Amino acid sequence: MTAAHRPDAVPLSRLETGRQGRLVRVDGGCDVRGRLSSMGLRCGTRFRVLQRREHGPCIVATEDGRVVIGRGLAHRLWVEPEPEAAPA
Repeated sequence: MTAAHRPDAVPLSRLETGRQGRLVRVDGGCDVRGRLSSMGLRCGTRFRVLQRREHGPCIVATEDGRVVIGRGLAHRLWVEPEPEAAPA
């Protein structure tokens, strides 16, 4: 199944603070993909949302560090949310 057909994929801009996910699609050309790759974000990268505000950048933590992503770009990054952990 391609990322374009994943029914559970959402834009990064909609993933709540604290949630974990995996990047599955980038709506952008070679320049956008190259910029993301230089920041350590490629399709398949797992991360956790550290901060997401309605009008501001998203901050995500990857295994390589933290990445700040502008709001416009966050709308173009599609992620597959990881299942939430059940309460103990």
